[in-house]
Amino acid sequence: QRRLVLHRRAGAGPKGEMSAGVLVRGVDIEGEKTVSKFFDYVTHGTLSHNEGGVVVGSELSKRFNFTIGSPLYILTQANQSERAPRRYTVEGIFSSGMYDYDANLIFLNLKNAQRLFHLENSVSGVSVYLKNVESAQELKKAFQRSLGFPYQVRTWMDLNKTLFGALKLEKIVMFLIFVLGWPFEWPAIVLVFLPILYPVIAGLKYDPIWFGALIAVNLQTAFLSP
Repeated sequence: QRRLVLHRRAGAGPKGEMSAGVLVRGVDIEGEKTVSKFFDYVTHGTLSHNEGGVVVGSELSKRFNFTIGSPLYILTQANQSERAPRRYTVEGIFSSGMYDYDANLIFLNLKNAQRLFHLENSVSGVSVYLKNVESAQELKKAFQRSLGFPYQVRTWMDLNKTLFGALKLEKIVMFLIFVLGWPFEWPAIVLVFLPILYPVIAGLKYDPIWFGALIAVNLQTAFLSP
């Protein structure tokens, strides 16, 4: 579920406020260490049991200029009746290397998340660690049959459709440039085709330097072909 995060800059009036829709997740700190590499991705600070502490993604921290100790305010559908967002403090920053995660995720410890969403001792989802990731689809069907409605089971592939779509598009683009290197010289590819392809790549948040390096490698076919 999407939540609304409000960040108020110190000494700024209403015009200095910034907001963004993000995904807020509660983490069982001790349990998470045994099933994922989340804490390996935390580059600054950490996620603790302290009340009011959160860990934000690196891209989100850049956008809002968050540092360790920065305040942020969270407003959810669960606490809209309170008429005021809840204040939290950034105690960690993580970087997974995946833009969507780093720009849209905020982590709280489980108790803080339960208080934020008024869940008491309940949870809204459970993650399952698999030793064999290739068995995810098969186990998904088994879990869904066992749990039934209204529970929904999603695999890591379901949760990363955007990433897989981007990788597929990347392969298509790279293959296209590779093939174009046969009939066209590299200036023609750069001047004619790249302006068409680049807006799509930029929309996927690719690093332009990294994309340029891939283009340069594939353009070598223009030099090798007759």
